[in-house]
Amino acid sequence: MSSYCHLVRTVVSLCVLSHVVMVSGQTCRTVTTFNAGLTPRIDDYPSRLKRQPAALLKEDADVICVQEYWFENDLAHMLKAVSSKYAYHFSPLHTSISYLPTFSRKRIFPETACDPADAAYFYLRVLPCALFRGCVPLFLQSLQEGLSCAAAKCGVVFKTFSEDCLSCISLTATSLSALIDACKPVTNGYNNRLNGPGLALLSKQEILSAEYRDFFPGRELTLQRGFIEAEIKDLGTVVCSHFSAIFPYYFEYNLDFANYVQQQQAEMAVIQSRFQSRDHILLADFNTGPQVETASSEDRVLKGEAPQNFQMWIAGGYNFTYLEDDGRCTFCRDNPVVDSNIHPNNVIDYVMFKGHYTAQKAKRTLDESPPLSDHYGVRQTLCIGKKDGILRKPYNIGRNSKKN
Repeated sequence: MSSYCHLVRTVVSLCVLSHVVMVSGQTCRTVTTFNAGLTPRIDDYPSRLKRQPAALLKEDADVICVQEYWFENDLAHMLKAVSSKYAYHFSPLHTSISYLPTFSRKRIFPETACDPADAAYFYLRVLPCALFRGCVPLFLQSLQEGLSCAAAKCGVVFKTFSEDCLSCISLTATSLSALIDACKPVTNGYNNRLNGPGLALLSKQEILSAEYRDFFPGRELTLQRGFIEAEIKDLGTVVCSHFSAIFPYYFEYNLDFANYVQQQQAEMAVIQSRFQSRDHILLADFNTGPQVETASSEDRVLKGEAPQNFQMWIAGGYNFTYLEDDGRCTFCRDNPVVDSNIHPNNVIDYVMFKGHYTAQKAKRTLDESPPLSDHYGVRQTLCIGKKDGILRKPYNIGRNSKKN
């Protein structure tokens, strides 16, 4: 074999190993979005937590946006395990890029979602209000219904309660008797802050800047929502987010929306307004997706989740290719940790992008057995470089789908 052939093979091998591929003068990198579902309310939580770091290392994308890493300890466990490959990372708990304080020292005073004063307030004010207002029986039927009642009738009490403590209870409670168990300190040395939005961004490439922003600054939420905005070397602006789920009951006490469909629309408007004139990549659990009535396989037949909101992303000029490239559900009723009696098949996790990016094929990923989460991930390669690059056509919602 000639020396020239050896050189070509070496260059190709290096490109594959680093996930950097040059296409017509463009640099291409892989990005992944994954909702980790790390709450005791989702089955097999301890085992899934233990297995996820190895899966993320195996995924080997250049950038990964994870959602639902709610607890500091879970986040620290994952970051420590993957930091050899993902040297750059950021979350709402980070004090700077790649620096989560718990890595280097224990804080002098324990910090948890609910401190002792919060726990006392919960038992002396919050629960008595819920009981007096008739909400406790509803908690026995459905946590969401009970929260909706309490938010409507005890909103004044909630506004003087710790936002993190209330969020933690909402995210982790598995029974009325265990409402606060996962959120309060258990020893003097217990440090486990709530990562309220549940977000974290991992990157092999240097994160040049990063910040977290709430969707509704100055407002306290039962379920905190916002986004990480980062500038990443050789990739540009990357946004990592988790939009509100469409719960049947509305339990926000400090916002003026009638339901979560409206709240999700307001969150979408924040993103579309802030980044309207900038090329960017949006990685998220969007909690919205189209209805697809006929498809080549059952896992591609989709019930649809707030499809009118999904259409707003298309109208906003966002591109994505997952539905035509793969199209399998990312939240699936045959997933063992999903309640198949309640949840139908849907695609709600996406890599979306706007501007001068060229897309290569997207696919479902992180779909191991046993499952890592109640969600599967989505992985895509995007190329940047030439301003005259031709984008692949975005998914046509009118094809094999029905708009509600």
